[in-house]
Amino acid sequence: MPNQFRCAFFTNEFESTVDFYKNTLGFEMGETWDRASDDKGAIFLAGTGMIEVLTMPRHNEDWVWDKRRPQGLAIVIEIEDIDGFYKGLLNQGAPITVEIADMEWGHRTFQITDPNGARLYFFSEIDRKQ
Repeated sequence: MPNQFRCAFFTNEFESTVDFYKNTLGFEMGETWDRASDDKGAIFLAGTGMIEVLTMPRHNEDWVWDKRRPQGLAIVIEIEDIDGFYKGLLNQGAPITVEIADMEWGHRTFQITDPNGARLYFFSEIDRKQ
């Protein structure tokens, strides 16, 4: 069985991406490293998983890196106080791409986009009996 779950991606926007997850979203930062200009990383704690942000390597003979922005990727994170979190992001001018709304399947949700174009959906469970 898996011991850990991480969503990891490479970016040419490392500093602004780290700033976004740390300061805009307020995610707790775990491990970080800065071994070279193209070997930096930061891990952010997100519920029971992690988001790992890595600099785009200039070259690596063992790997072929896809240099396109994340496509078709959605990071989904449950938030206890969705309305409070949403209002805090609005006050900071965060890039909200889908306004907060109640969904028929029982979630209150909204979407933002990180500096790389990755979509983040935040949600809370709601009582559908009301």
